[in-house]
Amino acid sequence: MLFYLQRLIQFVRNVASKCFDVCCDQLDSFKLRQPRNFLIFSLAITDFLVGLIVMPVVYFVKPNFHGNWPYGTTLCEIYWVIKITVVHVSILHLVVIAIDTYLSLKNAFYAQRRTAKKVTLMVLGIWFLGHLPSLLTLVYKDSEYETRINVNYSCYPSFDLLFLWINNTFGFWIPMIIICTLHYQIFKN
Repeated sequence: MLFYLQRLIQFVRNVASKCFDVCCDQLDSFKLRQPRNFLIFSLAITDFLVGLIVMPVVYFVKPNFHGNWPYGTTLCEIYWVIKITVVHVSILHLVVIAIDTYLSLKNAFYAQRRTAKKVTLMVLGIWFLGHLPSLLTLVYKDSEYETRINVNYSCYPSFDLLFLWINNTFGFWIPMIIICTLHYQIFKN
């Protein structure tokens, strides 16, 4: 048990130090305080949350199908809302960074018209849109949801085929196609 605790402390320390480095570089250097870097800064915060909240729970608790979740329904719901939100927000950051890069290279005036206010609105929009898929886990619950968590100690939301299809399509396939298409267009020219 002590070994796992040491690994957890080491893992959190490494993730925190990497995020702290990016944040300090962003705040310290005047050159890095450009509106485009707000997206990278927000992505660093999002990935920090993935490393701080999602990864240790997945690694040490294994909440899905192994029956290791003794924390109850409320913490299970909070965990899945945070997990789905930060993962989708991270993916949406990559999409917006790809769109921003493409527009910056294709339109010389785009970068000049990009202000801190516009990029801040983009970041807020990313966080809003990234939070929407996690709301499905709070709304839709199958008949065995409470039993699965409180009796079987397995923390996973009610996944049906429609939820999986929507989540995979809008959370992975469409962003991947957008990113690949934009990078192809960038490198083609």
